[in-house]
Amino acid sequence: MGFSATEPQITSGIVHFINPKNYGEAGESRLKVFLQALLDGQPKYTTLVESLKKGHSFTVEAEKSVPKDGRRIDIFIAWNPQGEDKYQYGLIIEAKFGHKVTIGQLSSYRKYAKKLINNDIALILLTLNGNPSNRNKEWHPVQWFTLMSRWERKLCKLNNSDTDFNNFRRFVWNKI
Repeated sequence: MGFSATEPQITSGIVHFINPKNYGEAGESRLKVFLQALLDGQPKYTTLVESLKKGHSFTVEAEKSVPKDGRRIDIFIAWNPQGEDKYQYGLIIEAKFGHKVTIGQLSSYRKYAKKLINNDIALILLTLNGNPSNRNKEWHPVQWFTLMSRWERKLCKLNNSDTDFNNFRRFVWNKI
């Protein structure tokens, strides 16, 4: 594409293409396989993965503001609403392309997400190297390459003929 995208541009692009509000059933299918690509094979997330079978009313946001903090969660996904601004299940992703996590960043996101999500929540630290955070052990590390590989395999099973979505993923592959 001729330029280097920033983390917010990449995460906003992902949210755009997996959001059921933008793409209806196709968006929901993409969203579910995206979540499976992040969570599959992790025993502590079995309930979250199973909940996707009956998941409904998905909220998918990029750059979600954390009140009174001035920080933004890169990707916030929640489902099965339980009242206003409350959900049964959810996941937040902090995505990094070489930048470091700042002190207090992940704990701030975790505290805010736990106010919004009543039951199971996954905290994902998505980085180029997939290394865990030394200070934030509850965050599950995932490598960009691993996520994209898993996601591509799962997307192959969907009827995907969206050229823009395919080009966007190719752009992400070039970034990683």
